This record gives sequence, C-alpha cells and structure tokens, in this order.
Amino acid sequence: MKNIACILAACLAAGCYEDKGHYDYVEINEVTIGGLPSQTTITLVDTARFFPELTFANPADTAGFTFLWRENSHDISTELNLAYVPTYINNNITLELYVKDRHGIAYRATTSVRVDSPYKYGFALLAEKEGKTAFHFLGRSNETGRYTPYLDMFAADPLGAGPLALATSTVNSLDEIIIFQQSGSLSLNGQNLERAVLLSDEFSGGAYPAGVNIISGYYNMGVDALLGDDGNLYVRVNPVSGVLHATYFMNMPHYFARPGTRVGRIIPTHPYTFSLWTHDEGNNRLLAITSETYPGNNNIATMGAELTINEGAAPAGFTSVNNMGADRLVYAADHRALNTQNITNLRNILKKTDGSYEVQSFTVSRSGLNLTMSAWIQQPFAGNGLVTDNTPYALRSDGKYIFFAVGGKLYSVEFRVINGIEQQFLQEVHDFGTDITLLTRADNSIDPDVGGEALGVALATGKFCIIMVTDPVLLDPTNAWQNGKVFESAANLGRIVSVLWKYGGSNSRFTNDSW
Repeated sequence: MKNIACILAACLAAGCYEDKGHYDYVEINEVTIGGLPSQTTITLVDTARFFPELTFANPADTAGFTFLWRENSHDISTELNLAYVPTYINNNITLELYVKDRHGIAYRATTSVRVDSPYKYGFALLAEKEGKTAFHFLGRSNETGRYTPYLDMFAADPLGAGPLALATSTVNSLDEIIIFQQSGSLSLNGQNLERAVLLSDEFSGGAYPAGVNIISGYYNMGVDALLGDDGNLYVRVNPVSGVLHATYFMNMPHYFARPGTRVGRIIPTHPYTFSLWTHDEGNNRLLAITSETYPGNNNIATMGAELTINEGAAPAGFTSVNNMGADRLVYAADHRALNTQNITNLRNILKKTDGSYEVQSFTVSRSGLNLTMSAWIQQPFAGNGLVTDNTPYALRSDGKYIFFAVGGKLYSVEFRVINGIEQQFLQEVHDFGTDITLLTRADNSIDPDVGGEALGVALATGKFCIIMVTDPVLLDPTNAWQNGKVFESAANLGRIVSVLWKYGGSNSRFTNDSW
C-alpha cells in the first residue's frame, strides 16, 4: 500500500493527473441604480413617477436586462420607469426595483412612498342649504395643484342645522375639522371626513356649561380654546403628545383678572407664536394667553396664563392695543417669517371715530409671560373710501398683501418699504360681478411645487372661487384672474358661512384667518 501511494504521488507531481473539466468564465456587467428619492409624498388621487438612473460597469453591453417593480413584495410593473398609482392610504409603502441581467444576477434599490388622504389639503366649506348644514371639500392635489370638489358630502345624512364656523385640530400627522353649529357641534376625522366626536362629549358629563352654546374655537395643540356665546373662553390643556381628545375642556370660564372681560373673537395665529390671541370687546383690547406648539413640554404650569403686553415706545398716533379707546377693531391677522418662534406679527384694520380706517402693524416678542412690542406702524388705510363695516379681508401669510372686497370687486393692497417708509399700493384684482362674502387664504408654501399661495373667494350666489395670489399674478392686475384662476365652482353650494384652509397635521400647520 505504501508503494502504491508513492507511485500516485509521483504521477501527480510529474503531471500524470489530467483535469478534463470545462469552465465558462462570465464577465459580470455590474449595475448601480440611482435617481430614486428616499421618500415621496403624494395624495391618493395622484400619481408618483420614478425614473431610475442606471450606471453600467460596461456601458457598451446593456442588452438583456429585465426590470421588476414590487410594492411591499407584490409585483406591479416590468418597466424601468414607473408611474405608481396608489390604491390605499399609508404612511410608508416600500417600492423595490430589481434589475436582472441575462445571467440571472439581480441588483436592487428601494424607495418609500407616503400616500396621504385626498382630504389632507384643501378648502373646507361650511354652508347652509334648505335650512340644514351643508359641508363641501375642495381637495388640492400635491402633484398638480388642482382642486377636486367633493360636494354635499353629508346630503343623505345631514350634520345638523344652524352652521356657525369651522376650526381645525392637529397633532403631528393627525387632524380633525370642528364644525360649530346651533344644533350641536362635532368634529370630522381629517383623513376620511367621517364623524369623529361630538363637541359636547369633550366636556366632563357630556354637556356644555349650563346656559352656554359654543360658537367658535381655536385649537393650538397645547391650549385649545372654545368661545361661548356668553363671551367666555373655555379651555383645555393637552399634556399628552401625539394624542387628540386626551383631556376635557373646563366647564368653568377661563379666568381673566380684568373686570368686564368679554371675548368677541379669537384671532388665530401661527402656533410658533406660543400665544393665543383674542379681542376682548368688553374692554376693547387685545388679549393674549400662553400656548405651546407641542404638548408634553413641561410648561403646563404657565400654559393658558394671560400675557402682559408691553407696548414700549410706541409713536404718537399709534392706538394702544391694551386700550383701543374709541377705535374699533375691524380685522386682525398674523403673518410670519419662516423659522421664527415666540414672535407674533399682526396687521390690524381699525375704524376711527370719524369713520375712516387705518392699518396698524407691529411685532411682539415673547419672553416668559411678557410680550414686548416693536416695529410700530399705523397709517391711513389705502382702502379708505371703499371699505365698509361689512368688508371681508384676508392677509397673505407673509404680510406683504392684504386683500379686501367691496361688492363683487376684489382688491389688493401691497405694503412696500421705500426709503425706510412703508407705503401702500392699491389695485383692483378682479370684479366677480356679485357680492363677495368671505375671503380665506391658503398657504400653499408648504408645497412650493404647486405654485405658491392661493386665496379662496366665497360669493353671495353660493359659488366659490380660488385664485393664486403670488407676486407675478398680482403685479399684472389686468390679467390677474386669467393668470391666477385655479378653481370656480359650477354649482350653488348654498349660503357659505365659513371657509377653512385644511393643512393636514401640525407638521404643515399655518394660520387660517377667515372672519
């Protein structure tokens, strides 16, 4: 045996062993997949389009490749470029692209799609038709900026009667629309616009405070405030992050130290102001209470407290907001610069005792429970001689333009600083031919691809129109309607009572200012 082993070893060493196997050596053309975003957000009615960019190790040999797209592990397409039409709402849908060569070697890339409700962004319209509350929604497409009308959504099962106002409640990506009406207020789920909660159930015992009807409100995530027809605020502090309806509203009026306080209206401001503003018509003053952008931030002890407004060295002729005297507040709204907190910028329209109107603006910075005013400006309003006590207004979210309507005519006033002095420029934007009853801004800057900010215009005939109010549109007033028109309803929507811009969650929240 030992000799045989030696002979075998010698043969191998001398080349006696011959390997007669056959091998094919394949040159792999490696592929790199690029051009896919990490995440895309669209609404359910939109189409997401993906154009992958393939880079080949050997660009001269690109034949024989096949493609496969999968949605959460289900095959959906064999084309390289994908037009993805979602079929359901989901915060995270994974799309996978497989690129396979003729040898069966596959390369993989993924992208994530968030599919929002078709009701996430748009105008909510509260109207009265045939003695009942009517609700309409104009959903804005993220892809095109166009509006899809969803009309008379509760025609078969009316919400109630005596419509009064709209408000919105948001936490993170959750939101609701609150409908205030004489017959009993309620909220709608912001995702599917189905009934969610009766407002009376938001009070302990399932009933409003005795003898009080709630007529409007403003939800600011940290402090929510309801306005009763008795002129009192009823508030709740939400200490739970990311949850709606975590606590009850107080059954007793919110306490204010100044005697005779009677809130006539809430002035909605951006939540980053950390303040909730109202007009105390009992004392003819502006009244602000603390609020916070995010619940659960350990400021519960001060949330809801009244803020002290220090007006500083206001110039002569500037109407004190702590005591407006004989001046009457006609309109107020805020505007804001991006990425600012604890700052409130207000523009007010005041009616003077001689019947003229002035426009007032200022900035307020918050520190603790104190507000310090600066940048005081007050001057005759360019709309003098046109505006009346019934004039509707809206302020563009950057404060550069204020819009108002007289009869069927829509006007804009541009505020422009020239040589350090703010000046006003009045323009007629469009004549709608019938009385304009409400104006409401829509801050489309949350999605700049759809063309900027829009303005909702409600008409006495029950029609509703939307016009873009970007600088290029407004600087060409002769053609503003032709250039800026986005939507015009064909049907009579009823007597439009309130209009709300729905922004779909606190992540994209801005101010609604429809009065």
